[in-house]
Amino acid sequence: MSKKNVANALHIAKSVGRRGYAWGGIPDMPSMEDPSEWLEMGGAKPVATTVDQQLGLNRDFSSNVFQPLTGQPGGMPNTSGSVQNNRISQLQESAQRIKSGEGSAEEHADLVNQYKPVTPYNAPVAPATSDEMAAAFAQTDSRKIPKIGLPSQVLQEGDPAAVRLDIPSYNNANPSTWTVSVHEPKPDYSAGPVIGYDSIAHLSNPTFGVQPTGAMNIAAGKKKSTIATVQGNWKPTTPNDAYALAKQIHNDPNWAQVGMDPERHAYFYDRKTMQPVVSADEALHIGPLVYAKNPVYGDPKNYKFAHGGMPLARASGGRTYHLEPQSEWKDNSDYKKTGGKMTHMAPGEFLKKVEPLDMGSDDRAKIKKFKKKIKKGKPVDHPMAIYPAGGQDGRHHAMAAKELGIKSVPVLTWPKKAKGGTIVDKALMLLSQKAQRQRGRP
Repeated sequence: MSKKNVANALHIAKSVGRRGYAWGGIPDMPSMEDPSEWLEMGGAKPVATTVDQQLGLNRDFSSNVFQPLTGQPGGMPNTSGSVQNNRISQLQESAQRIKSGEGSAEEHADLVNQYKPVTPYNAPVAPATSDEMAAAFAQTDSRKIPKIGLPSQVLQEGDPAAVRLDIPSYNNANPSTWTVSVHEPKPDYSAGPVIGYDSIAHLSNPTFGVQPTGAMNIAAGKKKSTIATVQGNWKPTTPNDAYALAKQIHNDPNWAQVGMDPERHAYFYDRKTMQPVVSADEALHIGPLVYAKNPVYGDPKNYKFAHGGMPLARASGGRTYHLEPQSEWKDNSDYKKTGGKMTHMAPGEFLKKVEPLDMGSDDRAKIKKFKKKIKKGKPVDHPMAIYPAGGQDGRHHAMAAKELGIKSVPVLTWPKKAKGGTIVDKALMLLSQKAQRQRGRP
């Protein structure tokens, strides 16, 4: 992006802040079919989509452009609670008691229902435009502006990705802007190297992971940081199509609205039932919501802030495949240093790619043992692996997962390096090429 456009983004941020509205999100205002209704009420004109144009995007949000953000149910704390530094003291004190071994998750859940209850959103929220994201980044971190739209340029169908909300753009920007930050996935569900930013993300075979200790520390008063991501396989989708899909599925019983707030719980939750969501067939991240198709639920008893495994795969009956933290893996904890990457695939697909087992009584005993371990929710001490020079690890685990109906499992692979390097390398290369064009170089 040129200096002129960065300056324009800064101007947009200042003007939007003065006018108190956001294209796609006017607080406490009804939805309007025609933006001219807002102009007749004295509102300012929407900002020009210079960033969209520069990225070659043609987004049409003429229908339901203005969606309420703070006026929706489920996000505002009960005024009976004591709010200090944007934290509810009753919930913070509860988390501190849990951390010291005196409190309980059951008590904390009751306090959440009392002081910070959650209900579903009554309508989908229109995705932010590139100008809105640029305006927010101009206030929080202008280095992010050139990375707007990169995920859709460098990620292909099926590529592994991890997504989350960009915290500063909705916490510190005026107005708050819902921006999706896209990363390379990490086994512990923290944020890996950033690929870029966009207003929506669409994933297949998603898993929902939270670092329990990090969630507990935030709930007890620590500053918010990245402790949770949704990981899956990238599904190329335009913002227009994503918004159309969100309106189509918003009231579909096969899709659940998913939220995550470490002050409330150490897991992603169904906004209607408050059950922990561990995986799904699809995930659509748009605005403040993640929609999960055919979600699989965990047991709240396994999420007492500092306890509970990290769900990495799912079975149709609700069973999950847990993995130990990377530091505790028996093998391949340094897989990135050797060029490996984490991906997810069906157990049957893994078994087709590796040498078949010559089944004997010992093999059957191992599979039975692993099935029992998975059923109890105990974590596995290393992911499956397909080695570049031949060989594999995890066939017994894969057989157990397949027999239990688990649809996808974590697998380490060492593919040949693609031209242009990793996804992040490709994103950086695009940024470099864009900068050269702006300087007039070929």
